[in-house]
Amino acid sequence: AVTKIGLRRRRRGARGNKGICQGSYRAIILTVSFIYGVYLVTNLQQTKYDFRFSYEESDSPIENACVRSLDDRKCQIYHCDDDASKFDLHQPSQLFGYAGKIIKRDDNVQRAVMTVSGGSKWDSGCIISHKYKFVYNHVLKSGGSAIKTFLRQSFCGKDDPECHHVDGDIVTPISCSRAVRSYPHYFFWSFARNPFSRMYSMYSMMEGFPRRKHGARQKGHRGPSSKDNPDEPPSFENYLFDEFVLQSNPRERSKHTSMSASHYVSQSNILFDKNDCPSFDFLGRLEHFDSDMHYLLKYLKVPEMNAQMKLQGGSMKQENTWGSSGKKARLGGDLPNAYHSQELVDHAVEEFSADFRLLGYNTGMSSIPSN
Repeated sequence: AVTKIGLRRRRRGARGNKGICQGSYRAIILTVSFIYGVYLVTNLQQTKYDFRFSYEESDSPIENACVRSLDDRKCQIYHCDDDASKFDLHQPSQLFGYAGKIIKRDDNVQRAVMTVSGGSKWDSGCIISHKYKFVYNHVLKSGGSAIKTFLRQSFCGKDDPECHHVDGDIVTPISCSRAVRSYPHYFFWSFARNPFSRMYSMYSMMEGFPRRKHGARQKGHRGPSSKDNPDEPPSFENYLFDEFVLQSNPRERSKHTSMSASHYVSQSNILFDKNDCPSFDFLGRLEHFDSDMHYLLKYLKVPEMNAQMKLQGGSMKQENTWGSSGKKARLGGDLPNAYHSQELVDHAVEEFSADFRLLGYNTGMSSIPSN
């Protein structure tokens, strides 16, 4: 009897120990499964907006730059690693441009209100995101339409092109001057363009907005020139690029087009104040559109914009390609053919002298981009 009792106790203990082992094994399995699940979710979140896109790296990467205020309240850009106090304004070789820079202001430099503010709608002016605390400043003829389409598709989708069904805190148009005054702590960014290329793009866009009798706009339609009909304003058909460059008066140019004269405004007026102080924190270059946009997106870390860029295959889509179409039709695709004389180059440099100086583009004829 004692032996039987002992056997029964040992069997019960064995079963108990077996149950404990099985319970421990289950706990270990559940713990490992939970840890692995957390790893998978975290890994998916990290790779969902991974920037492993196939695009050509820029041979002119984004640089850091600093901005200081001078005694006359003028602003000056300098290399952050250099001693700003040793700069001599009379030595231009020590200066470099804002295009392709992400800037840091000295303590005595505040964000400037740009000279030209622009509108407060999707077609011009600034776009603000309170959720992500950034402001995009649209510089006309510098990739603005493509960027705004990118923002709309990122936050609103293709079915809501005007973003009517999206919370205004996520993305909405705003006057640039209001954005600077009300939200100076947000991150302001924009894109600039080689002034030679931008000037030809202005001229080419006029063809799509010809001026007709009584100022009517007939997009994409050519009619008889003023030489054929003295009662009708001059058309674009006989308007040469040479005339456009040499005739810098906006009123004279507007005789040939119904396009808004705001497209002739210099980039510096949209990006800086009268003291050359910048309104932005980052200024990309249209010549390095994809690579500079990738840099910006990595900096902003906005999931919707990253996802949209991935949908686009890592490349920005071009819109309003008046300049490239005009170059193909009239210049064989080679922009230097448009600036065929030193006189044209000099006039372009004179009209947009502030753009060349502040943005850092070369003024020589040999520096005119071919595309």
